[in-house]
Amino acid sequence: MIYFCLASLLLLLGTGAFTSVKTRTLGASRTILQLGKEHTVVLLYHKPPNVIVSHSNKDEEKRSSEGRSSRRNVYDEVYSRAGFVPCTPLPPHHSATFEDITNIRSKLHAIGRLDVDTTGCLLLTNDGALVHHVTNPTCRQPILKEYRAQIMGRHNLPEKSEKIVDYKEFPLQKLIDGGVELSGGEGIAKPVVSLRILSHPTRSTTLVSVTISEGKNRQVRRMFHSVGSGVMKLHRVSVGRLGLAGLEGEGYELLEEGQWRILSPKEIEDGLGWTCRDIENNSNRAKRTSKPKRARGKKRARSTS
Repeated sequence: MIYFCLASLLLLLGTGAFTSVKTRTLGASRTILQLGKEHTVVLLYHKPPNVIVSHSNKDEEKRSSEGRSSRRNVYDEVYSRAGFVPCTPLPPHHSATFEDITNIRSKLHAIGRLDVDTTGCLLLTNDGALVHHVTNPTCRQPILKEYRAQIMGRHNLPEKSEKIVDYKEFPLQKLIDGGVELSGGEGIAKPVVSLRILSHPTRSTTLVSVTISEGKNRQVRRMFHSVGSGVMKLHRVSVGRLGLAGLEGEGYELLEEGQWRILSPKEIEDGLGWTCRDIENNSNRAKRTSKPKRARGKKRARSTS
């Protein structure tokens, strides 16, 4: 019986049914066997302030050399499993690695990055095609992103009955009517999908809700700056139909700052319009796409027929 089990295991390894994966651990490195292919996985993360979203550590090395305090990195936070909220209770003293928990073996990517000071809903995935699906503004049905921003100045919007709008009195209306030109050579931003005045926290500030269909670099901050205002606080409320509790109606609690969890396939499909799929590991993709070297020799003559 023992010999039969060993023979079956060797047969599975020979056919590639199992994949040998080197995993990250907090202090050691080990190899595990995982069954099947890697699938689309999306992590929902509540980003706190002063956390960067970057695979590069150049800025932090520069800050360290200048004697400034370092900032946390979202990828380091997630890989270390800090703030992980399991959908089902884990056994006490569990030692599962990030790969064990998520089945992610390839590189993580942010679906629309947030700058260091912006808080709120951040999605991370191992599926590069999903990143393009969500961030591509030319899609027939672009994925909307909602933000809540506290901006400088006491602003209001004109009554709907006003046919001619004075943009000096109502500068925010420019964002609704025709979009504004962004600095840095990125052209004109599309008109916002919606813009609402929520409140006036002080005499000289305004709290607004704004929804956009694009995702250009620091777009929300630059839009308000272009109309003579400025963003003091910025919080992303949702991406598509996904907020900090995931898909509405699924029964999940709001994540607190620094917490993250794995979205269900239903949340991904209903919230982002994307069906989970099998994806290739980066190392396997590199092997498959590498072209064989051509043998040196005389070039073949082109056909003239």
